[in-house]
Amino acid sequence: MRNALLSLGFALSTALAACSPPPPTACVPSCREGFSCVSGACVSSCNPACAAGERCDTSGGRTRCVAATDGGSGSDGATVNDSGSALDSATETDSSVAMDTGVVTDTGVATDTGASSMDSTVSDTGVRTDGASPTDSGSVGADAADARPSCGAAGQPCCGRYCAYGSTCEIPTGSMTGTCVAFTPVANECVGTMGCAMPAQRCGVGYQCGERRCNLCMANAGTLALGAVCTSSAQCDSAFCFGGRCVSLCTPGAAGDMACAAMLPGGVCGSGSSSLGVMPEGGAARSSVLSFGACRKSCSRPTDCAAGEACSPTTNEGADRVDFLCRSTSSGLAGGAACASNAVCASGSCVFSGMSGVCFAPCVTNADCPASAPMCVDLTWTRPSGGAQTGRACVVR
Repeated sequence: MRNALLSLGFALSTALAACSPPPPTACVPSCREGFSCVSGACVSSCNPACAAGERCDTSGGRTRCVAATDGGSGSDGATVNDSGSALDSATETDSSVAMDTGVVTDTGVATDTGASSMDSTVSDTGVRTDGASPTDSGSVGADAADARPSCGAAGQPCCGRYCAYGSTCEIPTGSMTGTCVAFTPVANECVGTMGCAMPAQRCGVGYQCGERRCNLCMANAGTLALGAVCTSSAQCDSAFCFGGRCVSLCTPGAAGDMACAAMLPGGVCGSGSSSLGVMPEGGAARSSVLSFGACRKSCSRPTDCAAGEACSPTTNEGADRVDFLCRSTSSGLAGGAACASNAVCASGSCVFSGMSGVCFAPCVTNADCPASAPMCVDLTWTRPSGGAQTGRACVVR
């Protein structure tokens, strides 16, 4: 899961077209390898678009994202996080957890300042995405059905890098895909939403068990309630700070959404992961990814999020959808500001209509939009499976 440029294949609404000059039909100079000319603009041939540090490879008659320095075999399996995205600081680790000397530290990934292990990384599985297109009909009707083959269960391919509780996604270095491998829980390990036996213990996320990530029951003295602002997992009663808020583990999907809504107003079960780069002696290097669900506050207009937060589109591989979640942010342009790339926006998403881009601003009606992007229009977002999902955002006239 990752930041993606807006697909320009859909037509703009009649209102937008009437107010925008006709785009040129040719690209001068010609687009470089990995890009195609669409309405006078060079657009990545890969959909979703590649993250920072990657390029779109079109060799062999197919398109795929590979490391910028890779010859086409795929990105380095030592880390599967999008280095171009701000990642959630999250995990509190225990210095007593055995460390594998063969572990490769995930560089560039933000970790909780309370962590004792530099190997421990917990991030939004989703890299935030802006894979959306304005529609000319005003609606695309019902959301498209899941188009991807069966994935996510033990023995099946990973859904992106997501695997259901009880297995990890093992991705060989140089490969773009992985396999879900079941594991046998170790002593004191909590799997999924399973609680801990001791009242003073909570399920901590992002520990290391041999050559894989795991969640362990640990003594916890945190007192902050679910949804409270936090900077460290040690502060939370749930023992888990994710996206700047205390969160609870959940199971991605409809059941998890219902459970989260009962605990947190506007809550949904978002998706996250904890990754570990492994380089065993005499074996092939790989990335081991443990997925989880976390109750997060959803948003459909700017006022749904508190001050210091931005509404961010985030890929949810486990539920096969794009979530719109409130996320703590300290930098970046506000929704509706002009932009040319995802990186400059607080939401991590730059939405384009024609040749103009604005930082993602969710809306229900025009009244929710800023003067710089006053029109609330229907967008079509791309699910992880490739299906369509409807949503609304502010765009320029």
